[in-house]
Amino acid sequence: MAPSHYLGPDPGLAGLWDLALLGSGSAALAGFLHGAALLDTAGVKPSEFLPPATWWLHGMTAFMAELGRDIEAGNYANGVSPVTLNQAAVDNLVRTSQLHGVDAEVHSPLRVLLDRRVADGHGTDSVASLFELIRRQQSPSPSSPSVFSALAPAGGPVAGSGGGRQ
Repeated sequence: MAPSHYLGPDPGLAGLWDLALLGSGSAALAGFLHGAALLDTAGVKPSEFLPPATWWLHGMTAFMAELGRDIEAGNYANGVSPVTLNQAAVDNLVRTSQLHGVDAEVHSPLRVLLDRRVADGHGTDSVASLFELIRRQQSPSPSSPSVFSALAPAGGPVAGSGGGRQ
């Protein structure tokens, strides 16, 4: 799905990259499957859903650049997509799914994070602020062994398509 890239001398880092990419892809896949199931209730075929879903995902990948900037700056104020807006959208998605008899459990993890962020008083922050709930709260000391070594692939430090090693 993607070209291989050298990620440095730590062989476990490639495995961590693969898992991070897998997580991004699995969330998109789950969203597509849920969307297809929801539209199936109206007789829409997955092949009809695919073009607009593809356009939407392209827009989402462009939006990720803004989220990344917010995360790197540690500044979540004035984001174009506040937590409360996303909370309302996911709640609407879940309710609509339930009304149509479609399982919306795939959206529960995001819903929980949005609810937590609002409860913590960060509803007006950018949705990028969910990163603060997800991120590791403590960093290993610089003298400790690589945190990635347990993930070291047998083939060396290369991340590529779909978890495979090249």
